[in-house]
Amino acid sequence: MKKHLLAVLFLISITIIFFSPVLFTENTFVFRDIYRYYYPFYHLKVSLIKDGIFPFWNPYLLSGTPLFALIQLGTLYPLSILLYLLPFGLGIKIFIVIHFLLSGIFMYCLGKTLNLGTKASLAASITFSFSSFSLCMISHPNILCSITWLPLIFSIYHTALYKRSLLWIILGGVCLAVQIIAGEPVIVYMTILSLFFYGICSPCGCKYAITSFLITLLVGIGLSLIQLLPFFELTLFSARAHGVAYQEATDWSLHPGELLNLIIPFFSDIMRLPRQGLLLSVYMGIIPLSMILLSVFCFWKNRKKREWFWVGLFVISLLLSLGSHFFLYPLCYQSLPGFNMIKHAVKFVGLMTFCGAILVGYGFNSISKFRKEFFYILFSLFMVCICLMSMGMIKQGVFLWGQIIGGQYYLPIIPVILIIISLGLLKKTGNASFVLLLIILADLFFHGINLNPLILQKFYDQKPPLVEILERETYPYRYILNPATTDYHHQLRGIDGSIVGDAYLKKTILFCNLGLLWRIPDAYGYEALTIRDYEKFIWHIRNEKLSSIHHLLCMLNVKYIASETPLLHDRLELAHVIHEPFRTELAPVECRGARPVPTTTSGLANVTRNIRVYKNTGCLSRAFFVPRATVVANKKEAFYYIMRPEFNPTREVVIFEKPAHYHELRIANCELRICESNQVRIDSYQPNKVVIQAKINTPGFLFLGDTYYPGWKAFVDGKETKIYRANYIFRAIEIASGAHKVEFIYCPQVFKVGMLGSICTILLICIAGIVCGKFKTIQE
Repeated sequence: MKKHLLAVLFLISITIIFFSPVLFTENTFVFRDIYRYYYPFYHLKVSLIKDGIFPFWNPYLLSGTPLFALIQLGTLYPLSILLYLLPFGLGIKIFIVIHFLLSGIFMYCLGKTLNLGTKASLAASITFSFSSFSLCMISHPNILCSITWLPLIFSIYHTALYKRSLLWIILGGVCLAVQIIAGEPVIVYMTILSLFFYGICSPCGCKYAITSFLITLLVGIGLSLIQLLPFFELTLFSARAHGVAYQEATDWSLHPGELLNLIIPFFSDIMRLPRQGLLLSVYMGIIPLSMILLSVFCFWKNRKKREWFWVGLFVISLLLSLGSHFFLYPLCYQSLPGFNMIKHAVKFVGLMTFCGAILVGYGFNSISKFRKEFFYILFSLFMVCICLMSMGMIKQGVFLWGQIIGGQYYLPIIPVILIIISLGLLKKTGNASFVLLLIILADLFFHGINLNPLILQKFYDQKPPLVEILERETYPYRYILNPATTDYHHQLRGIDGSIVGDAYLKKTILFCNLGLLWRIPDAYGYEALTIRDYEKFIWHIRNEKLSSIHHLLCMLNVKYIASETPLLHDRLELAHVIHEPFRTELAPVECRGARPVPTTTSGLANVTRNIRVYKNTGCLSRAFFVPRATVVANKKEAFYYIMRPEFNPTREVVIFEKPAHYHELRIANCELRICESNQVRIDSYQPNKVVIQAKINTPGFLFLGDTYYPGWKAFVDGKETKIYRANYIFRAIEIASGAHKVEFIYCPQVFKVGMLGSICTILLICIAGIVCGKFKTIQE
């Protein structure tokens, strides 16, 4: 027990030391999706909950979209309590860091479950927690959260198989539910498949293994139904309803040349080989790599059949991570259920890292017995390192190579030095295990320290000038960024070409989802699951001339447009000009590691950006009265109908079905003046509820410029009325003449059904626990 406590304290200490630049300063994370997706969404989710509003709906992006249904946000994830209770800036840092600690502790538990020694289990823990994959996933917290629970699930499932205990099986299902709610379906998919084959390969019998697996799976799914059902509903309405296109699924595939990065970090960049865009590195440490090779030799020498499962899973996940470079990947994509939903094949590196960490533990356990073989493996890797370094020097030159890699990230000579030290230790002493443990730690620390650039917390707290301008406007309204400016910033590197400078640059224009930090409503946005029809609608707006889609911008309630280039339209007036000086690169840069490295042809220039803020004088209210409806056969007809420049959303609303009590109105010019006197006023606009006061002279329709989605209900004077899908993807209701109070309320039925399913699962677990307890008492 004392050893275990010391091991946990050791893991706590190294985690705090590694993340001290974040934990004890005003620095926070900023790389990639953490600043443009997760931080804004987490901030919105937390702020809504603190305001007493359950985050069902997000009205601030894409004209309204489900928020709770985005499983990636982990709204009900137990550790999200840190975000809800602590100040947000501190909470998100601790939330991320604690998962590195938990992943280490859980891997240590799995190591002990597999009968590995204390130091071997620690070696596996360090390799798993501080691997390149884990550190790169700081920019994707949902993946980090999900993969953290993988070792614990396997540890409990292994115990359940060998103890033949229903309680352990149920506990495994509970942990699986936590992993599901953590928010990365791909990791869950890998976990489920791996558990199934692990049970089949275990000596406990195929029948019992399958039964245990099914109970674990049912418990996990049952407990997480409250989150899964809204997620499945959103998936059905998204572009992924029929799976991810093969091109998109394999877009970020691990290039075979990147496997050399397992030996020397960023070596594929030195050789200018193609690379995927999700992981900066796949490096697991040079000593851990040698221990993986030693474990394979040990299994072969001792003829251990069960342990070959980890080798097989390691190889399979490595091959699958190659995606389009692996000839069997298309077969898996077409044949395996659910496989076509996996976006980015490189995510299989996570499973490879997990298996690799376990093999490191087995290899570490075998050093004393196979000391000579380990020496040969290290020496072989030493020679490979020398060869690769020679190739790099020939390719780049000694000076440039050292400047690019050694100066900014991770000196490639370090793996060679570490191998030499290890060789010396093995030669002089037979018990160098603790020193090897420290070498593994130092190796991964040196490599990982620069994988995630940091930024001051004030980056997220300080309002840019554009926000101050938009906040003066009376809500509700919408803002949109000129698509040409968006595309330009997708390619542009900011201040001095750095990641931090790039983030500051994008913040000034509220790029992607940054407006969520101040609840600035954006007609566009970036989401993992976008409603398919709205995605088509907004794509058309972003790719057509302003003159042909201006009427749609008005219908969308877009009152302000920001652009770095002049916009010409008679209904747009220049309201503000923001001057932003910055330095940018004149030529493309190559990204090696967390920061881009200027090529020999690149340079920096001082530039002043003029951000023009245009006011759309023709902008319509979020809700307005429409005198008549045009009925079309389907949404395709509706799409092309409203795209016509002559379409006037204030004169007619396009719906798919003829209302039961509706008679088409033939309105003369004189009658239109009567319609203009109709009053529609939004009294309250909250994420899950919109309250409108309407004073109508003639019967017609009330149009609301928010996305049509199941779960919304409309009430006129307290009586429920039908919501029509209007103008392709928006909402409208029939409204009679007179004064009315109209309410739109969002409370999805799938959430209620899911909550009921989760409660029933909890009750069944309690009953099973009571029965098992009584049965055990009777036996005793």
